[in-house]
Amino acid sequence: MTGPDGPAGPLAAEVVTADVVVLGGGVAAHRAAVAAGEAGAGVAMVYAGSGASPKLICFNVPVVGGDPRDSPAAYVEDMLRGGCGLNDRPLIEALAADTPAALAELEAIGVEFVRRGSAYAVRHLGGSTYPRGVFSPDGLGPSAIRQL
Repeated sequence: MTGPDGPAGPLAAEVVTADVVVLGGGVAAHRAAVAAGEAGAGVAMVYAGSGASPKLICFNVPVVGGDPRDSPAAYVEDMLRGGCGLNDRPLIEALAADTPAALAELEAIGVEFVRRGSAYAVRHLGGSTYPRGVFSPDGLGPSAIRQL
C-alpha cells in the first residue's frame, strides 16, 4: 500500500490525544491501560485484535488448592525447566511471588473462578509438577477482558 489509500479506498484517520498509548488488546494491555488510568493518565489503546487472550483458559498460581507440596519455589523450578534455563530467574521468582495478589485483584474486579467448596478448582497443565491452574467458567481471557 502506498499513500493514504488502502485496499478499500481512502483510510480513515482519527487524531487522539493521550498521555499513554497502550499497544495491544489482550489481558496484559487492558491491565496496563487500567493501571495508567488509575495513575491519572489519559489512556488510548490501539489494537487490531485481542491476540491470544480470548483463548487464555487459566493461569498458574502456586498454593491455592492443588497439591499441598506445591510452593512458589516449585513453580519457579517448573518455569525454569520449561524455559530450558534461559529465563530470568529473579523475574520468574517475582512472578511466582505476585500471582496470589494477581488472583485477588482479578476476583476484586469481578472475574469469577471455579471453586470446589471453598477452595479453587485447579487444572494440572502441561509443564507443571503440581496442579495449579485456576480457571474461569467461560475462559479466563474473555472474562478478564470483560471486567477490565
